[in-house]
Amino acid sequence: MQKKDNSTLKEKLGLRKAALKKINACGIQPKILETHGGKGEIFKKIYGRYDGGIVFETDIKKAKVLAKQRGSWRVYNSKCEKSIKDGVCDGVNLNFFDIDPYGSPWEVIDTILNSKIKLQKKIVFCVNDGLRKKIQLGGGWVVGCLKEQVNKYGNAEMHKNYLKICKEMMIKKAGDVGLNVTSWNGYYCGHAQSMTHYAAILER
Repeated sequence: MQKKDNSTLKEKLGLRKAALKKINACGIQPKILETHGGKGEIFKKIYGRYDGGIVFETDIKKAKVLAKQRGSWRVYNSKCEKSIKDGVCDGVNLNFFDIDPYGSPWEVIDTILNSKIKLQKKIVFCVNDGLRKKIQLGGGWVVGCLKEQVNKYGNAEMHKNYLKICKEMMIKKAGDVGLNVTSWNGYYCGHAQSMTHYAAILER
């Protein structure tokens, strides 16, 4: 699990550093929500300088490590989607969302955008998307959140166009809640280029 979690750590760090640099340049103090905390490697390298964040982790042993690691953060041993829907982040000012599931990130993105979190005028999504491997094996048509894209591109073309599809989906989901995608950075990485990383800045 550790090898899988950190196989693209260098790329993860680079993507997040670049996104933080952009919002810091605008004079914005990052308020971070990390949806899958893992063993806290990203925190140790980058997020440790920022107070008042929120992190979720389903593994109790890892969650205990995260709690010791982050004195000023709120740490939840729970699934991020359910907890956000249950209101644990309602009314909290957040602007930087680190989304790192092993599979699809889209359900988490939908949950955040349609929650009662106080989204600031400029927000960032940094995403590790693991769906491309499933698409490469021809499984795009069974992924519910990709139904519209499979109908548009065809199952055989999903793998080749997945990064383009991710940008289109982010633009659509942002637009549905009154936000515009003003910056986008994405690439493939990992074994057989099966991981898709992207960062998007959304603004009102």
